[in-house]
Amino acid sequence: MKLLSCVCLLFVNTAMVFAGGKLTGKITDNATGQGLASANVIIENTSRGAMTDKDGAYTISLDAGTYRVTARFMGYKPVTLDATITEGETATLDFGMDATSIQSEEIVVTATKTERQVIDVPARVQMVTSGTMKSMPVFSADDALIQVTGLNVSRTAGILSSKSTVSLRGMGSDQGRTLILLDGMPVNKTDGGTVNWNYINPTSIEKIEVSKGAGSSLYGGNAMGGVIQMFSKRPSKLFSGTVTNEYGSFNSIGSRGYFTSVYKDWTFKLNGLYRVSDGYIADTNVVDTSYNKVKSDLIEHLIGGAAGYRFSENHSIDLSTQYYNGKRGTGKQYNLGTKKGTRTDYTNTLHSIRYQGRMNTWTWTVSGFALNEIYNDRNELLSRGTYRRYDVDSKRDDRGLNALLSRPLGNHHTLTGGFEFKRGAVDAVDDYTTSSDAVINKGKMSTASVYIQDEWALAQNRVRITGSVRYDRANFHDGVFRLDSTTSVTNFMRNYQDTMYDHSWQEISPKLALQYSPGQMFRVYALYGHGFRPPILDDMCRSGRFSKGFKIVNPSLKPEKIQNYEFGLDFRPADPVMATASVYHSIGDDYINYISTGDSIAYSTTNRRPIFRKDNISRVNITGFEFDLNVQAHRYVSLFANYTNVNTKIVKYILRNPAVDTDLNGKELPDVPDHHFSAGTNVRYKGLGFYGIYRYRGSQWYDEQNTRRVKGYSMADLKASATYHDRYTVALSVQNLFGKKIVDNKGVPSPGAVVFGELTVSY
Repeated sequence: MKLLSCVCLLFVNTAMVFAGGKLTGKITDNATGQGLASANVIIENTSRGAMTDKDGAYTISLDAGTYRVTARFMGYKPVTLDATITEGETATLDFGMDATSIQSEEIVVTATKTERQVIDVPARVQMVTSGTMKSMPVFSADDALIQVTGLNVSRTAGILSSKSTVSLRGMGSDQGRTLILLDGMPVNKTDGGTVNWNYINPTSIEKIEVSKGAGSSLYGGNAMGGVIQMFSKRPSKLFSGTVTNEYGSFNSIGSRGYFTSVYKDWTFKLNGLYRVSDGYIADTNVVDTSYNKVKSDLIEHLIGGAAGYRFSENHSIDLSTQYYNGKRGTGKQYNLGTKKGTRTDYTNTLHSIRYQGRMNTWTWTVSGFALNEIYNDRNELLSRGTYRRYDVDSKRDDRGLNALLSRPLGNHHTLTGGFEFKRGAVDAVDDYTTSSDAVINKGKMSTASVYIQDEWALAQNRVRITGSVRYDRANFHDGVFRLDSTTSVTNFMRNYQDTMYDHSWQEISPKLALQYSPGQMFRVYALYGHGFRPPILDDMCRSGRFSKGFKIVNPSLKPEKIQNYEFGLDFRPADPVMATASVYHSIGDDYINYISTGDSIAYSTTNRRPIFRKDNISRVNITGFEFDLNVQAHRYVSLFANYTNVNTKIVKYILRNPAVDTDLNGKELPDVPDHHFSAGTNVRYKGLGFYGIYRYRGSQWYDEQNTRRVKGYSMADLKASATYHDRYTVALSVQNLFGKKIVDNKGVPSPGAVVFGELTVSY
């Protein structure tokens, strides 16, 4: 009887959901009359909506009534019309859309986890679309971010860089303070917070959203400086694809492609990349003659796939998997060592599953991911006349589960909430192959979180208020730092062994933002956000070499916190002109940074390096200003310019050992350029294209004691392209046009000018 009642109740609810009529129509480009595939149709004040098919057509089941319906598509002005649905009948509503270059009309989801126009988000959000990426000289996904204000990209060696760092809002060279998402899945590793940017195929990216400022109230620890989310291209036809073949400097050869398909209720994606390069002489050290200087070669490949199935208009599931392997030489080949010399080897896999559902005004998403990395770093050196080799073998495992639920409350509120669980682990060993020594480090970090957000739209959407709060509980456990079979090679590390006690931390991270926008021409916003990040496993569990010297473990680290205050202004004096400005002040407490111990270690007969540890340096202030100007000077010509200024200062540093430590009060944070400026143009005329950008990156401190200043530098990049029959594109791309020779803060020199020719075929 109970079973019968449940079945009847289910039947009644289902009938209630699907009773009514239907709304159908087509969305087209006003200039060409062509249908726009994958455009969004949104029923205002509800969670109902649909996406257009390959011809631009859509269908939505609705209850009887009158609705406000909005059509939105990237690069086009949104259009809103009224529709009346009659019981048992089908209404038709077509939309014609006009292209625009102004980002305030684009749809973003990262800042609030709900679909909003940029101008409706009370925060600073910047977008990079696939159209812009096609115009730029982009060989790695992070290349597409070079003109984003407030963002610092460190990839001195271009495609030959084994590691790239992208950070926001003065967060230095620590990637772990800027969260990177790929289709909603985090790709920062818990061990070090790093991201393997080489693992992301730029051809597969539809758009990138950069949400600036402390985002911990929605996204947790890695979002102290902000969130960068990349979205893959969505299938819209029975078969479509893009293949780019390239040849360039250093005998570099590569191919990258992305293919999609829609068949009935199924979608499929295939993603691939292959690249080899002879490399260049990267080592500028002329003192140590214990090795031969060889080219820093490269070989990498990536393969990935995804499949999705739509059970009904309101329910779908997506699965994806991706594999990457990249090997890069460091440019050193020791006389007594192996033939291949020193090199790094990354193997990454990412598996994910996502279920999305919708019923009445409720929408939800449940997803899970597993991110794995096997990292091998072959190191060789000649110390006091003795050849030594050790291999860093590290296994990093991250996995997580999250759920999100959202619904509008009346006409003025949207409530969103969810929970997340993530666990990260590292199991690593420095294996000395020329002796019996082994240095072992292990550790795990688990984080459980719940969050809630409410969005208010008042005064006919002129006033918007967003408030959110998140609770995080992080647990560090199973930490190990141990020396096995010790000889004189690693004996000096015995003094740094420590018992790894389990630790737990908890924090509440609130955020409140207020915005006033009387229309598309002007808006002003103010916000406060709190950030929280537990210490990373690499700092708590591992001692070893890094670019500035030797780092020792510190299992007593505490979480770092940040308070961010921000004010922003958008001004659009005319339709083709958009100017934005933001000023922010962040206060970091227990901020984690490298501190010199006053000791040093001999790496070779001619090279002694200082010993550092990561520590909480009490309080820092970070103040910044960002300005963007975009002008659609002509139908075919757009101009842009932007400027970023960042000032940092350590304002409260406690000397723990005055005999060794340096007083850092009043010092600036290292690895934070003080100025960024860029200006350029993007020209598109029929099948021809030209993109040019000038970039200036200001000076920065190399060390926390402010004894060495790294000079600023200028660069210019360009790309010229021609497209034939809407399918074939030939292009010439140049990075660092004038061949500026620079050395980054890790001692890596640039290769000078890099030139690539490209042939792209689209299906």
